[in-house]
Amino acid sequence: MNRLERLREALSKEGIGGFLVTNIKNIRYLTGFSGSSAFLLVKGDETVFFTDSRYEIQSKQEVGKKCRIHITREGFLKELPDYLSGLSELFFEPESLTYDQYETFKEKLGLPLKPLKGAVFALRKRKSPDEIGAISRAQAITDGVFSWVIENLEPGRMTEADLALEMDYQMKKRGADATAFSTIVATGPHSALPHASPRSVTIKKNTVLLLDFGAAKEGYCSDMTRTLWIGPKKPPDELREVYAVVAEAQKTAIEGIRPGLTCRDVDALARDVIASRGYGELFGHGLGHGVGLDVHEAPYLSYLADCVLEGDEVTTIEPGVYIEGRFGVRIEDMVWVREEGPRVITGSPKQLITI
Repeated sequence: MNRLERLREALSKEGIGGFLVTNIKNIRYLTGFSGSSAFLLVKGDETVFFTDSRYEIQSKQEVGKKCRIHITREGFLKELPDYLSGLSELFFEPESLTYDQYETFKEKLGLPLKPLKGAVFALRKRKSPDEIGAISRAQAITDGVFSWVIENLEPGRMTEADLALEMDYQMKKRGADATAFSTIVATGPHSALPHASPRSVTIKKNTVLLLDFGAAKEGYCSDMTRTLWIGPKKPPDELREVYAVVAEAQKTAIEGIRPGLTCRDVDALARDVIASRGYGELFGHGLGHGVGLDVHEAPYLSYLADCVLEGDEVTTIEPGVYIEGRFGVRIEDMVWVREEGPRVITGSPKQLITI
């Protein structure tokens, strides 16, 4: 059963006759379309793909015969009603439609609109072998760039922003379609900001360097974080201690993650280790998140999440400890959740490396 058939089956079970997909990543998941503008109407056994003339040739190549292709000439909202006959209501994705768009759609379409949350995201959560392959290829690029940083970083000669830009270039050079997200490069006390932005500040010797980055390949993302020490002096005892705690927390969570656990359970595996060492208040964010067509997607491993892991998800495991005014330590790997045991997709070393 292909992806569109699985969606149709899920809609049929809920008695839903018409569903409009507006999230472009969801449309890619269902049809293979890699462009930036499209809508997808799923109506019983009929599926209509809407795009404009910019993507007429591309849609033939990528969407093919998966569904009917309609190239809009006068505007999507003028032409969509031609396909809505027989429907008393139309369901839509509330996550990707603004209130203004909702009001416009309601006015132009002339039938009740009802939200249907998470219908496609539920299908995306579990990854196929092809998806695992694409994620692994994206991560192989990311691993290669990490090796490049270790071999080529020159403290005193480049800024955080310089290094981030160079890492982005190296990902593209190694075959990435794009970066998966904005690369994080943070040194010294700046590394205590979990989502720090690279600054025009020179990378100095004898300091912490935190890197959080990922490549996108074939539409699929990778995501990893490593914390390094820039010598020549030895890393301070405080950093060694915190690093060991974070590494133990991550190892415990990776070894324990499995189908059937709740996301809260998995988060607790790492959080309890960090709390038992006295750093619990310094680990504020969730343990991880799913990775796929989006770099942040379901499932979310958090102390706030009760969702149950089903197997074949790809999630990050990224505990961290952040000491304001001193430094931050985070270690992040992508893990394939499997019945036979987890498999770490990330290939880069995790010991505290001194450059």
